[in-house]
Amino acid sequence: MLGADGGTDHRLVRTKLNLKIRPAVRRCAPPAHLNIRALQGANTLSTFKAELESGLTTDTNGLSTTEDLTRAWDNAYAGIPINYRLDGNLFNLRRLQAKTKVRRENVIDPQYADEAAYVSCSLEHLQDTLNLLADSHRHAGLIINTTKTEVLAMRDPPQVPVTFRIDYQYLKNVPHFPYLGSILTETCDITNEVHRRIGLSSASFGSLSE
Repeated sequence: MLGADGGTDHRLVRTKLNLKIRPAVRRCAPPAHLNIRALQGANTLSTFKAELESGLTTDTNGLSTTEDLTRAWDNAYAGIPINYRLDGNLFNLRRLQAKTKVRRENVIDPQYADEAAYVSCSLEHLQDTLNLLADSHRHAGLIINTTKTEVLAMRDPPQVPVTFRIDYQYLKNVPHFPYLGSILTETCDITNEVHRRIGLSSASFGSLSE
C-alpha cells in the first residue's frame, strides 16, 4: 500500500486454516417392496399426468410386468445357479469350500443396454422361462412377436435342432444371428465375423479418403 512518504509498503499476510474432514455416514434405507396398487392409484397417475399426455408412457403395466416376473422367477428353477461369498479375498480358493455366509442366486436375465439374454442349464428350464415371460406379458396386455423371435443353438459339432415355442407357436431356428454388434453362428466359427469387420474397416478407410 502507498505510505505518507510516497513509498510502498508490501506486507505478506499468511493465514492458516485447519479443516477436519471425515466421511459422511450414509444411512441405509430399509428394504422395501414395490407396491403396484399404489403406483396404479389415482394419486400416482395424476402425478404423472404430463408423461401420460405427452405419450412418454401409456400406463404402469411395465412395472406390473416386472413385479410379476420377479415373483414368478423366485419360485422357478430357471437360470444358472451361482454360489458366491463376498467377504475375504476374492481369489482365495478356500472361499470356494466355505459352508457359511454363502449366498445362492439364479442368473436368469443378463441385460446389456436394450438387449437381454435368457440363460438356463437345460432346455426344459429355458422353455419354462419363455412360458413365464409370455404369461407375465400377456397379463399386462402385451404379446411377444414370434415372427421376429429366433433361436440360435451354439454347439460344436451341430446336433439336432432344438425346438422352443411361445403360445403354442414354434420359434424359427437360424444358423447365425447378429447380437451386440457381433455375428454368432451355430458352429462357433468366427469366419463371418472376421469378414464383417474387414468390410467395416474398409468402409471406414474409404470414407476418410473421400
